[in-house]
Amino acid sequence: MLRVVKKLNDFMRLNHNYDIFLKYFDDRLLNYFERIYYNLPWKVSKDDLDGFIDRLERRAGFDFSVRKFEIDVEKRKAVRFLKTTLTDQWDRFSKQHPAAASIWLRSDELTRWYLLNRACDLVYYGEPIANRIFPQPTFSGAEDLVASLVWLLKDTEARLIEAK
Repeated sequence: MLRVVKKLNDFMRLNHNYDIFLKYFDDRLLNYFERIYYNLPWKVSKDDLDGFIDRLERRAGFDFSVRKFEIDVEKRKAVRFLKTTLTDQWDRFSKQHPAAASIWLRSDELTRWYLLNRACDLVYYGEPIANRIFPQPTFSGAEDLVASLVWLLKDTEARLIEAK
């Protein structure tokens, strides 16, 4: 779902033209909302496009404004700490967890962001909360990678406490 939102946001930011955006999805999207939310006729005329968008915004609460979608790792201190730790201790991490390191290197930025957040939530809030906010990804090796990130975070914190 995050990937769909990101791609949709990127597309809208590039065009700045809602007619092109809506035509991209053809009349099916418009007809679906007309039929389901307003019980209006199946077909929406092109002349009524502006009125239709206005009804979607006012009555159904849709927001068609374009916002920049960014993955901001800096928002959460724990995630920022884990990302920095992983970078600083990459050699040790990759030697102790070669399969996880390999998956990490093949992952894109969005996947990495997700996995870092899941690992932090597992450590600080427990599995029930982590499963609700950042459910376990289903791609091969994800569970091992998250477990390795959890190990890295716990191990680093234990070393810092021991050093104090």
